[in-house]
Amino acid sequence: MKQGPREHNKIRTPGSGVMPPRTRARRVTAARTGLLLLLMIVALCSTGCSTTIIPPADPSQPASVFIIDYGRHTSLMLPQTDDQSLIEYAYGEWDWFALDRSRWYHLFPTLLWPTRGTLGRWEWDMEPDVETLRHRIWCQNVLEVTVDSASIADLLVRLDERYRRHPDTLHYQPLYQLNFVHDDQRYWAFHNCNHVLAQWLRDLDCKVHGFAMFADFRVRQVGTRAQNQ
Repeated sequence: MKQGPREHNKIRTPGSGVMPPRTRARRVTAARTGLLLLLMIVALCSTGCSTTIIPPADPSQPASVFIIDYGRHTSLMLPQTDDQSLIEYAYGEWDWFALDRSRWYHLFPTLLWPTRGTLGRWEWDMEPDVETLRHRIWCQNVLEVTVDSASIADLLVRLDERYRRHPDTLHYQPLYQLNFVHDDQRYWAFHNCNHVLAQWLRDLDCKVHGFAMFADFRVRQVGTRAQNQ
């Protein structure tokens, strides 16, 4: 028998086998919250200790790079080969980092599934040393890592090329003093700024031990204990 308009459009009750929208929303929220807690527990268990960086031994042309710890984000400063300027690069999530949409309810989509990544860049005109950086930049900590200048040049070429892929998305964020563009790599809990920073350090021939989930890096020279400088 063909249903009339009222019967066809009537609201289904829980007993009819369809979950009410509010119940569905509550269960989805609970599931996402549980997943986030699980991710954090796994990360804490996997991390155990801080992430240890071991610079390459006896680089032929030693030069310093700097890890900048802003608390919620980390970035890498690389020296230019032709002058005294430093190039800062940082990876993050587009909405959270570049657009500063960082309220508590933005945390779930930022961490629980892959979202738009961003690459931030800024050129600093200052001496490449730890004390100068600590006085000029608002940050929680600065770590110095000595690597080979040739590996720095190679990494800068790759990062500059990556940064230039999406020039039409350029956005300046005054909170971090960085110019941001879209990045092809997706961001989520297990591919955040610290994971990308750890990969950049590996590209500089450093050994990186640890899960790099959080901004807790320590530098250890070969044959010495790790130090959080």
